Amino acid sequence: MSSAEGTRIDVREQGAQGRTADRRLFMQLQVFSACGDAKPLVRALEASRIEAVLYQDVNDPRGVGVLAMAEDPAAFVREIRERGQELLRADVAEQLAHNHGSAYEDVLRLVRQTPTLGETIGSSKTLKAEVVFAVREEMAQSLADCLFRRTDLATTGHPGDEAIGVCATVVASELRWSPSRAQAELADVRACLARRLARPL
Repeated sequence: MSSAEGTRIDVREQGAQGRTADRRLFMQLQVFSACGDAKPLVRALEASRIEAVLYQDVNDPRGVGVLAMAEDPAAFVREIRERGQELLRADVAEQLAHNHGSAYEDVLRLVRQTPTLGETIGSSKTLKAEVVFAVREEMAQSLADCLFRRTDLATTGHPGDEAIGVCATVVASELRWSPSRAQAELADVRACLARRLARPL
């Protein structure tokens, strides 16, 4: 055996009184621009349970940096990457945390299982996953229930025909509606919206 082969390299951290540690803390810094308000991002990070620190750039009033930390480097391609897009849409994440509280993670789990459920509906901040969650976990059985009570889609006015149609498609798939049932649900919602919008202020 050569001397090189017999050399043992000790990469442990050495501390006082002969203490050693073989644990490592890995870090990853991601920098973003065009962040007009960092407060929603702070709340989104808190709700995501990612071990991270948020920095604001003193040289760029709209720049922020997220320093994520983990003992397992695989976390950067699992939890942190999976939540990355969610954090970029801080306004959406803020709404999720506000509307679902401790069930926030349950909604995100649906997105991780089926990434297309992470798409927002129409021009709203409501995710398709929220509609699925309403059906599976909150016992929503009608399109009107999903639009007017279980999500924010129609709580402040007409969400638009596109949003109603997308929501109807998601609910119909979950509840296995026939085409005629889906059309009846759409007609009911449109009639309800017409009545609401016709009311005097």
